[in-house]
Amino acid sequence: MTRFACFTIIVFYFIFSVCAQSPPFPSDAAAPPESPVAEGYADNREKTSSVPSAETSDEPAQKDSFWTILRAGGAVGLMILLLSVVAVGLVIEYIVTIRLTVLVPPKTADAVFQSLQTGNRTKAIAVCQEQGGFLGNTILAGLSQPGANWNVIEKALEDTMDEQAGRLYRRVDYLALIGNISPMIGLLGTVVGMVITFRDLAMSDGFAHGANLAEGIYLALVTTAEGLIVAIPSLAAHMFFTNRVSNIVSDAAYTVEQIMRPVKQWAIQRELHDPAVPPKPPKG
Repeated sequence: MTRFACFTIIVFYFIFSVCAQSPPFPSDAAAPPESPVAEGYADNREKTSSVPSAETSDEPAQKDSFWTILRAGGAVGLMILLLSVVAVGLVIEYIVTIRLTVLVPPKTADAVFQSLQTGNRTKAIAVCQEQGGFLGNTILAGLSQPGANWNVIEKALEDTMDEQAGRLYRRVDYLALIGNISPMIGLLGTVVGMVITFRDLAMSDGFAHGANLAEGIYLALVTTAEGLIVAIPSLAAHMFFTNRVSNIVSDAAYTVEQIMRPVKQWAIQRELHDPAVPPKPPKG
């Protein structure tokens, strides 16, 4: 988790430093008109006639860069941007850690099975304690029931596996949390943007220029888009990793069942007390 935190901080600092290089809005935006109604209409007519059209103007239209649009979201957009960095870090971490070969290592499974097949229960317990993880903790719970019948051992295996699976599902739920919070924060930015718009409209006696109202509307649209851009991939990634966890748990259950076959045979033979087929006592 320390590596994930360092990664998130570095990426967030890089994005924020790049976004801070350009202002979100042009500095020459027109101030609200202070003239009466008639003069306001006259000023608007004069400005409209004096400004060259897009077709006749030789100067290329200025376009906001991607970083400028991001920075236009203000503090609300900054929070959404931070959530996006956290979501990317979680996805990378889950891709690396939530895999069948990581949670159910084939070498560990073979080592435990060989130990149990030869009757060396002590060695199998040592391997599980050394490796730990999803597979090791599950098998260790079954091997920690010496002399118990198979129903007790099987119940211990199921309970431990459910606990391990629950931990994996709770880890993946962080993506769902980000996916649900991001649109709410974007909606907050929308409300803030509309408040700014109507504030400017009120200060201009109802005759504000479009440029004066653009800042609030711009903020509202940018934060809404940012929230959705973060939420949709986060929810999709949550569903993907939830399905992956389900598949891994199913495969792990089958692997544990195969590994514990010698223990099951010992327990069943001990329950039957069949003198013709004496159970092979495990070592340790």
